[in-house]
Amino acid sequence: MVNQDFDLQVIIVSGMKQVERVIIGLATALSAAVADHQVVVFLTMEGAAFANPEEGKLRYIEKFESVQKYFDLLIEEGAHIEVCSACVENYCLTEKLNGVKLINPNMNLAGLSTAAIRAAQVKTIVF
Repeated sequence: MVNQDFDLQVIIVSGMKQVERVIIGLATALSAAVADHQVVVFLTMEGAAFANPEEGKLRYIEKFESVQKYFDLLIEEGAHIEVCSACVENYCLTEKLNGVKLINPNMNLAGLSTAAIRAAQVKTIVF
């Protein structure tokens, strides 16, 4: 059973070529978390590239924080961040340790089915 204790699920499918969509998705998630909503961010497809913390530090748009800073702020506000385990293999450029990709330690691997099942119960926005 998927944890349904969230008020909002924000799915990020956009990647480095559409960093504006990533930033607005994360800013939306952060706004909800600051307003005391229980938020989960799910990175999938090209969005899984941001499981590499170095990519998040380098990606930003003028007058907004970096992607990584948004992740840090979301964690501080109690949000959860999940990454599609299959997408990490295809889109995240990090080293492997014992055959497993090294990702941001504040993120958890999850299957796409987790986000799909949750979407039936929780308000979901896709960026």
